[in-house]
Amino acid sequence: MVRILANGDIVEDDDPRVRSTQPTQRPNSRIPPRQEHGDFAQQGQPISIFQVLNQKLLAFGIPPFNIGDLVIQPIVSVGLLLSLLLFGIHGLIFGAILFAVERHWLGLGVNLMTLRIVGIA
Repeated sequence: MVRILANGDIVEDDDPRVRSTQPTQRPNSRIPPRQEHGDFAQQGQPISIFQVLNQKLLAFGIPPFNIGDLVIQPIVSVGLLLSLLLFGIHGLIFGAILFAVERHWLGLGVNLMTLRIVGIA
């Protein structure tokens, strides 16, 4: 193998100039330890891309808001806004219906796996 020196010379690995210019490893590395994504990774649960995007939107400063007793997360707000921009009022209505159906199923405590086992979905 070959190495490229700081001055642009290409030399073999066993060249004495390579040994003299190699930086020594310091015990305190500049690379910080890798951090996991918030509380999701600490609980051992799989991290969803939607959870990560929602956390990034919250960190960006988009707050959740309430409609009655429902908390509308930033990912839902951005999704509805994008559907409105891309598909017009039809996209907004479709997104609102999907949101209502999803809230209804969560309120009943039914998930998609239960429906597949029963044979409905």
